[in-house]
Amino acid sequence: MPQDSTRLSGTTSTSDSLFVQFKARGLLLAAFVGSIWLVFFLSAALPFLHLNRHGVVPRTLGELQGILFAPSLHASMMHLVANTGGLLILGWLCTWPRIANFWQATIGAMLGAGLCAWLLGAPYTVHIAQLILSSQMK
Repeated sequence: MPQDSTRLSGTTSTSDSLFVQFKARGLLLAAFVGSIWLVFFLSAALPFLHLNRHGVVPRTLGELQGILFAPSLHASMMHLVANTGGLLILGWLCTWPRIANFWQATIGAMLGAGLCAWLLGAPYTVHIAQLILSSQMK
């Protein structure tokens, strides 16, 4: 009999641990995706901030900060909705077996896509979330 109670308590501990892991990953993704949605709504509600100008401007040293900001900037609600589903699914998969994997994949994707846009993008354009917005940048 004592073995059964030990086995049951071990199962409860394992299920509690699994619940904590699911919760941590869910909160991480909710905060990450929520922050992108927040930036979109701030950009829409306060257009005088001109947040979209903080995208990647190819081969312009002064605009390298766009590599960090461009993934959070979206030109339209449709674009943001389309990216959210993929981000949730792929983000969830990247959190296993360690949450650090999510951050490594996210930072790698941001830097890789941003540098490619900076090196290969059309001149006088602003790239946000890998979408090109033409503009007259002089």
